[in-house]
Amino acid sequence: GAPSGVARFQFPIAPPEEYDLRIVVERKSGVNDFYVGLVGGGVPFGLLLEGWNSTTSGLEWIDGRRADRNETTFRTPILPRDRVVTLVCAVRKTRVTLTADGQKRIDWAADWRKLRQDAEWNVPQKDALFLGAYESAFVIHQVTLTPVTGRPRRLK
Repeated sequence: GAPSGVARFQFPIAPPEEYDLRIVVERKSGVNDFYVGLVGGGVPFGLLLEGWNSTTSGLEWIDGRRADRNETTFRTPILPRDRVVTLVCAVRKTRVTLTADGQKRIDWAADWRKLRQDAEWNVPQKDALFLGAYESAFVIHQVTLTPVTGRPRRLK
């Protein structure tokens, strides 16, 4: 089970090998995480946005280090209250990037063996995409999965 304050929504879709996940999101309340559950190189992993009281973002659990202290850490605010933001998570065979309103925030040379999913964000289907929030409310205006290489797979 999830700790209290955690909300998750899992899509019944396993993404293809390479893809873009576009999320149009708006923070409505709270100062904590917006979480994007991704899959790359067959490994589930997470992008944590504005954790630690809206101070820190990055990919979670690279070489056992959380988003606040690894090579993807950034401290630029990207989800201010009541502003619609377009995020694009681009997952490729050798790279993961995040742009927020067209500004590149993460550009990580992917080493899939270094990643692991955060236990707090465990979901029933490890190969599926999901969104989550911790002690905060967000409006998801739109989510678009665009395959680049391969095809998405519908999950039961």
